[in-house]
Amino acid sequence: MSGVIGTNPNMNSGVIGAFAPQAEKWVFNTSTSSPGYITANLSRFTGVGTNYIGRGMTESSGVFTFPSTGLWEVSATAGFYSYVYQNYVSINIHTTTNNSSYVLANVNYVIHPGDASNRNLNGHTMQTILFGVKDTSNYKVKFQWERESATVTLRGASNYEDTGFGFKKIAPISALRA
Repeated sequence: MSGVIGTNPNMNSGVIGAFAPQAEKWVFNTSTSSPGYITANLSRFTGVGTNYIGRGMTESSGVFTFPSTGLWEVSATAGFYSYVYQNYVSINIHTTTNNSSYVLANVNYVIHPGDASNRNLNGHTMQTILFGVKDTSNYKVKFQWERESATVTLRGASNYEDTGFGFKKIAPISALRA
């Protein structure tokens, strides 16, 4: 049965209720060499062949609000370039459950090898978390990028996903444990 799952995680079989899928991608649509929270230049990705399903996320100053409760897979992809040898870059996911105090939920530093001959080299890093959203007013996410030296640039584009963010609801609220 496509699109239908049981909503009671303790049951072994049977279909209990319907699950409305939700998924979409957002992109950072300009390049920058200034690290920190990504608070501007964000847009829903509308490149050729793309779309979203469900009500969609809302975004304000880089803070993303979920359209419904449930278990969400949140991903962040960062495209970058640098010409200096041995830089690191990270894209970080920060979450809040009180619409105020954000905590670092995921970080992954990638060592960018650079090039001894000072040629630009490109790289990517990606992080994914599962975030149980129990209240759409208070459970939110935002993204931050870091780099070792000023020679690293976070790439952005509006017509393809270079640096972007994904949101996919994978279970209803009733499936969440404690």
